[in-house]
Amino acid sequence: MNSHYKRLKSILLNTPSSFWTGIIIITSLIVIVYYNTITSPFNFDDESEIVDNKSIRSLSNIPNRLTNIFSRPVLYATFTLNYYIGGFDPTGYHAVNIGLHVAVSILMYLIMWNITTHDGSTELAEVSRLTTKFMYRNFNNGIASPSARNDTARKGVIARGVAPKQSNSYLLPFLSAALFAIHPINTESVTYIVSRSSVLSTFFYLLSFLMFIKANKKRGKKQDARSKMQEARKKKFFSVFCLMSSVFCFVLAIGSKEDAVTLPAILLLYHFFFISKENGLKDYIKRYGWVLLSLTLLAISYPLLRYIRLGIIGTSEAKDIFTPFTYFMTGIKAIIYYYMKLLLLPINLNVDPDIRPAQIPDFYVISALSLIIALLIVVLRKKNKLLSFSLLWYFIALTPTSSIFPLNDAASEHRLYLPSVGFCIFIASCLFASSGVRMQRLKPVILVFIIFIFSTLTIKRNFIWGDEAMVWRDSTRKSPNKPRPYYNMAVSYEKMGLPDKAIWGFKGTLEHLRFREQPHFWTESHIRLAGIYVKKGLYMNAIPLYDRVLKIYPEKPEALNGIGVVNLKMNNFEKAKNILEKVIKIKPEYAEAHNNLGTVYARMGMPNEALTSFKKAIKIKPDYVEARLNYNIVKRMKDALPYTQP
Repeated sequence: MNSHYKRLKSILLNTPSSFWTGIIIITSLIVIVYYNTITSPFNFDDESEIVDNKSIRSLSNIPNRLTNIFSRPVLYATFTLNYYIGGFDPTGYHAVNIGLHVAVSILMYLIMWNITTHDGSTELAEVSRLTTKFMYRNFNNGIASPSARNDTARKGVIARGVAPKQSNSYLLPFLSAALFAIHPINTESVTYIVSRSSVLSTFFYLLSFLMFIKANKKRGKKQDARSKMQEARKKKFFSVFCLMSSVFCFVLAIGSKEDAVTLPAILLLYHFFFISKENGLKDYIKRYGWVLLSLTLLAISYPLLRYIRLGIIGTSEAKDIFTPFTYFMTGIKAIIYYYMKLLLLPINLNVDPDIRPAQIPDFYVISALSLIIALLIVVLRKKNKLLSFSLLWYFIALTPTSSIFPLNDAASEHRLYLPSVGFCIFIASCLFASSGVRMQRLKPVILVFIIFIFSTLTIKRNFIWGDEAMVWRDSTRKSPNKPRPYYNMAVSYEKMGLPDKAIWGFKGTLEHLRFREQPHFWTESHIRLAGIYVKKGLYMNAIPLYDRVLKIYPEKPEALNGIGVVNLKMNNFEKAKNILEKVIKIKPEYAEAHNNLGTVYARMGMPNEALTSFKKAIKIKPDYVEARLNYNIVKRMKDALPYTQP
């Protein structure tokens, strides 16, 4: 026990201040750039997945959810805990997202620290001591001395992919993690609450990766003869524990978001580049075939089980937009001309980009595919381990959303959260691979400049996320021909009580939308626009919109209910009653229809029937304020009694 305490104390005391300073700076940067999101409202899918989701309102639902790995149970368990602690106050949800982003960035920092200072054999305490000594000697004035620069350039440590016992053992992990922490592309994942799936999944993904690194780290080179067997047992136990922890974290990552299915491929790459001593892929397969087989089986197990359970891997709705081939080709184009562009130049961020299916032959698809192949060839030929590993991370992490299994959207910013880990390592490695005297002087300047620009862009983007209508208004400017931004903007304006702006938004939706493209948005836009016209008393404008929907869906409850309300407003009580009674037969749990029918009964002098309808509406929807008010008004009129609780 005493020996363990001494070892822990030694590690903590010998860990350089630069290590802890890096963690403090990264955490502080994240708090600064995301502080203005803490009071941002629920946006878009937050309403359906959190506010209107009754399953997250009880802790007893967590065990049931955890039995279904395909429904993101870990994600919804965190929403349940959020609700249990703070209800529907967005502040708590944003605080968790920001905290998770801090944790992910620190994990990335630790992983890079382990890769660049642990070439499979070096203890953290020893490396840290040497790093501290080196940095104190050569970086006292903020810029390395000429002798240090020449020594680093001569050794070419970064060019070989590993950087033990020199200054970059701190700077490279810090720059990689700092770029990721403040990169504007991650604003959607962190600020958009439902996109916690990406952050939470990446947290467990990186934790699993770190456990895998620890399981394969060589330990205790200096051992006396008496303790050799004891140390071997400890090492075996530690390795098994880390491997089991890695598998457990992988399951949690999958339970947060399906993109984590790529983790076995990343572990295999790490094993190939940083653990095995084989020179080529052929020799590696001969010696480590069992590793390749094990990780391959682990990788295909989830999609195989998902297909057996659900009968599909992608989404069924996407089949109306993409074929597997066109989706794959569109994804290839997006990887270079959309995703990589945003990672290198994160401007014009858009919550709903307008990326149409690729048409073959397509110059952009061919050029993107050629560029991907060329990048891989160039990087792999240089035999730079870290550059190769990080670039392959970027491409592999994008495969679940850029494959032959179509999703509803060809591209989305939150899908870059996990791939950007690899890309930020790649950019940082490229910067530190340069070794001239001038470049050594420029590195601190470049680092500060990048941090300043990225932080400014992230803060600016987060201000937009502070207003739901502004998010979608911004998207309509950047995707002027896409209907969904107009629709969501109109819904936001409607919730804010701005009917004229909502009308403009719904009209914009219908101008850019045909029924066969997206039937849901087409139908909802007609019904919502007609509803606004009814509230404004423009009944003749509303009727054609309802009729257009009923022509395609003759028994659409919402459209029939709207027609019933129009007849009620126009004092056609008998016709309104017949229509609303028909609606309730079609959809008995439609609280609004019961309330409207009760109003019709009241206007027709049928108070008993009216009270019955209002009671049904309240039973279906206990927080239905309008139905409760109507009930009490009719109750007082019926028997002149004071307020009565139904």
